Amino acid sequence: MTDCGADGTAGHTTTDAADGQVVRVGSVRELVAEGQRIVTTVGEHEILTLAVRGEIYAVANICTHGTIWLDIGDVDPDTREIQCPFHAGRFSLVTGEATKLPCRIPLRTYEVVVRGDEVVVRVPADTDQPVT
Repeated sequence: MTDCGADGTAGHTTTDAADGQVVRVGSVRELVAEGQRIVTTVGEHEILTLAVRGEIYAVANICTHGTIWLDIGDVDPDTREIQCPFHAGRFSLVTGEATKLPCRIPLRTYEVVVRGDEVVVRVPADTDQPVT
């Protein structure tokens, strides 16, 4: 799990009042080549960032059905879905949509921006609005 840090390492946060926060979560190398899953906590947001077949996704790390961490769940690279390790429900990493019962409520998704080798995630100022 990665916590916010002020030294430019994973979790470094900057704030823009209009856009919310931009958080550095790691490097492309860590996510794509090394296959790491990085969890970053920003305020009340716990964000899972991971790569599937070279594409980087960021979603809420907590299952909307069973309040369990998704970073330990299996990922299907063909469907780009993550499976909750508790009840085997599934979510789309692309849209956040709940794709298999018992999960029904979608996951929050976050915008991922790649700047060179740096991966950042935008956390909105208005937490009631979904980010896709």
